[in-house]
Amino acid sequence: MGGLLTAVSLYLTVRSGKRCCGLPLAQVIEVFRPLPIESRGDVPSFVLGLTRVRGGTATVVDLRLLLGDAPPVGQADGRYVSLRVPVDERRIVLAVDAVMGLREVPIAFVFVEDLPPMLVPGNPAMEALATFDRSLMCLLRTACMFPPEGPWTS
Repeated sequence: MGGLLTAVSLYLTVRSGKRCCGLPLAQVIEVFRPLPIESRGDVPSFVLGLTRVRGGTATVVDLRLLLGDAPPVGQADGRYVSLRVPVDERRIVLAVDAVMGLREVPIAFVFVEDLPPMLVPGNPAMEALATFDRSLMCLLRTACMFPPEGPWTS
């Protein structure tokens, strides 16, 4: 791929710390208030634990910690975003600070591979940077965020 592309896509925009992120709407199952979490031992710090969602179990991942940001200060209300991981149809729940809404976003974006090293955070979950409401938005690829093997498998 590579280069500058212009497209219109539908994303669920969320806030994680000071970062605005776009989740492909095709992979979003639902948004809901945080549920109780059962802690798991021996998992990375970004895995908060397991929660019950519609009769099943799903791993809860803190998006802020997954992207390498500082943990939240104090108790935030936040939201959970349930995602379908396209590789194998697993359900993962992302803990985010806020859901900003559904947006059909006209995006001129540059793939991460084409950015200078200073602009790339080194996280394979970030597919591209886009402009959105006069600020940068990180477009995320859920398949890279949650590969088939990892601490999110229950």
